[in-house]
Order: sequence, then C-alpha cells, then structure tokens
Amino acid sequence: LSGLGWLYFQKKDYKNALKYLQEAYDICKEINLQGWGELLGVSVLLALTKKQLEMPYDDIDFMTILNQSELIIYHIDNYNLYQLLEDTSYLKTAYNQIQEKADNLEPDVKAKFLSYPIPKSIGEEWEKVK
Repeated sequence: LSGLGWLYFQKKDYKNALKYLQEAYDICKEINLQGWGELLGVSVLLALTKKQLEMPYDDIDFMTILNQSELIIYHIDNYNLYQLLEDTSYLKTAYNQIQEKADNLEPDVKAKFLSYPIPKSIGEEWEKVK
C-alpha cells in the first residue's frame, strides 16, 4: 500500500496517493509498528501528500516517530522531510547521501544515477538553497 501511495505521489496524483498512504498508515498504527522504518516513511509521505492537497496534517504523529528514530537512512526520507518541514538540514543530508552513493559508482553509472528524477531533484534543490 505504501509503495502504491509513493508511486501515485511521484505521478502527482495526490488523491490516489492519499487513499493508499492513509490505509498503509492506519495499518501500521493498528499493528503498533514501531521504530523508524515503514511507519516514518509512510507518515512523512502521508503528511506531505496532505500538504500538497492543502489539507491539515497535524493529526499525523511523524514528529514523534522522527524524534524516536536514531537515524534516517534513505535520502528520499530526508528529502521528503525537507519538503514537508522546509528545514534545509534535511536537504543537506539527502544531498550528502546521494553524493556518497554516487562517489562509489563507476563514472558512467554515477552520471546515470544522478540523472534519475529523485537524485536530480535533490541536487537541483540543493544548488538553489546552499
């Protein structure tokens, strides 16, 4: 469900993204899924979807989940947090994460990786705000 929500979010089909992400979030809460993993990613993406739809999202406890998390591993989660909270520290971390990943790739693969939509968006956004 969260994967489908993410795909709809990437397509900017926020109405369908909301449907799937809300269901995934509700299930995560129902089974008391703890830790940062799935619950953090779903809650942040759900809040970001609601923000895009100009809906209130203060009923989502992503900040509590975030504060309980020791580490945010994925650059996409940091990028989503930047978009949601407009805190450039998350964007900087996302940028550093994609650069570190890219630096470990062969030059042709590195160029291709950095041209993919999400790493490219992170790089372009970082260039605007740094």
